[in-house]
Amino acid sequence: MKKVVLLISLIILFVCGCSASVKKESKLEDEDKISSEYSLPDEHLFTYLNISEFEKLLNSGKGIVVISSPDNDFSEYFLNAFNDVLRDLDIDKVYYFDYLNVKDLSDDLKEKLSLEEDRTIKPLFYLINKGKIVEKYNLDLFEVEDTTPFSNKDFMEKLNNYYKDIICKLYNKNDNCKK
Repeated sequence: MKKVVLLISLIILFVCGCSASVKKESKLEDEDKISSEYSLPDEHLFTYLNISEFEKLLNSGKGIVVISSPDNDFSEYFLNAFNDVLRDLDIDKVYYFDYLNVKDLSDDLKEKLSLEEDRTIKPLFYLINKGKIVEKYNLDLFEVEDTTPFSNKDFMEKLNNYYKDIICKLYNKNDNCKK
């Protein structure tokens, strides 16, 4: 009888252990996917959200959510610059939701986020606090037709200040935001 109980216990542990490692590997694959799609450094600060995680964050969480699509040619530049500002301000993570998954969101959520399925966009930024959208930002004021502006010091300073304003609205107690 003890052998049967031990065998059943081992099977349960094995099954539970396997499902946990699959979930971890899937999460790592998502993080690697973000890195490769946007040419981000391996130590980027974006945490990939699937649909259920995104809905949970919108119901009770806090953080900055970036919605973007690798289909937009300039997203790589915008997200790399954002990642740099996050590091400078010592923010540990922001959330990323792939715009290609918008089609799978509920209509209520699409309406709450003011998202359209068929639109290719520059990254959108949502400040979420206690499950409420505090503010929404887009990069429409940063007109780009090629990558030249990203090597322009004035353009990058304006973009970085815009990013800092976004971040510091949510993390206003951050010492780096007080400077």
